[in-house]
Amino acid sequence: MLRSNKSSYNFDVSYTSSTGKTHVENVSLSLTEALQSISTLSAFEADAVVINPGTSSHLNAFASRDNFNGRYSLGGADSSQFIISNTGIVTSRNNLEYDNQTVTILM
Repeated sequence: MLRSNKSSYNFDVSYTSSTGKTHVENVSLSLTEALQSISTLSAFEADAVVINPGTSSHLNAFASRDNFNGRYSLGGADSSQFIISNTGIVTSRNNLEYDNQTVTILM
């Protein structure tokens, strides 16, 4: 279900007992925007890993609807390994070597 298609739905859920009595529940379902998603990215070992904001399509779409007037920030266990620009470009602070590092970043 996409909020862009329709923001609310109304329907009835009924249960009829074995004795024939029916209970009807009126349901009003309002969709809210999903404010969280997961990006799983892979990169080769490099002196610098750069992740452009368009790579995280849900995050980029959310920021776009705000005309990019908000701000980007990093969080998560390995966020200190990265910096983020005011335009959402994520760059590793140091070289990333496969044998020496396991890095997870939540955006």
